Amino acid sequence: MTKDIESTILKAASSVFVKDGYDGARMNVIAEKAGINKALLHYYFRSKNHLFQMVFERLMHDFFSSIYREVSMDTDFRTYLDNFVSIYLNTISKRPYVIRFMIWELGHGSGTVNELIGRIMKKWEIKEIPVITAVQRAIDRGEIRAVDPIQLFISLIALCIFPFAARAILENKVEGLKVLSKEFVEARKEAILDLIWNGISLKEDDR
Repeated sequence: MTKDIESTILKAASSVFVKDGYDGARMNVIAEKAGINKALLHYYFRSKNHLFQMVFERLMHDFFSSIYREVSMDTDFRTYLDNFVSIYLNTISKRPYVIRFMIWELGHGSGTVNELIGRIMKKWEIKEIPVITAVQRAIDRGEIRAVDPIQLFISLIALCIFPFAARAILENKVEGLKVLSKEFVEARKEAILDLIWNGISLKEDDR
């Protein structure tokens, strides 16, 4: 029974936090949406911050686990890059609220994010950031030119995340743009792959 109540509260809290953000969310609204009184809500989750952290952890665990689970490193780097970008963009487009949660949390200290990613990597027995490892392997195998794996990783993540983080501005300023549409996600994937691959593929002078 306790687990059922906790699950109901977390589900209700998720929808309220997604809609109103941390600052706009109210415990009485969460209680009402969960069908319980505010006293019971505080009994299970002593504060809004504690409840937010529980919701945030569940959402982020689901988000990162899906990426780590679905992207295989047992391929050539071009295929790996294609799979990573495709899965990352599809995952974000289906869970755009994750970006809002992450930005808020990072703005208030990255401890929770770091700890959570660390636990997920431990669960999947990953010792290093997979993309960085994949880039270094590709360089060692002569699949791509020598680049800084860390800088490439940062650039790749930034290219994937930015449209969703700036969705409200982009859709307001660019007529007809729908960031969450299948058409945009597919076009974004092709644009990222074209930009990244042309930047790291071996040229005649590199051979």
